[in-house]
Amino acid sequence: MVGNHTHVVQGYQTLEGVLVFYGLGNFVFDQDLHDHQQGVILIVRFQGKDLLDFSFIPTHVDEDGRVHVAEEAEAAAILQRIEAASQDLQ
Repeated sequence: MVGNHTHVVQGYQTLEGVLVFYGLGNFVFDQDLHDHQQGVILIVRFQGKDLLDFSFIPTHVDEDGRVHVAEEAEAAAILQRIEAASQDLQ
């Protein structure tokens, strides 16, 4: 399940066997706060009904609203923020 977002990336956890992603950040939103210019594309792989794995592609929204794959340093910071938020949910 992907939850409603607050314009920033948030953590994820498993609740009663269901993987819940709380926020993927912004994708087509042109806000000027740095963490509001960040988001992730969520890739989820299934085999039939079975979840195999998931991954994130970190993104950055420019001031003109164009989305790009985040550069290496920013991508690492985004992923670290998601993991830290996820640890807080345990």
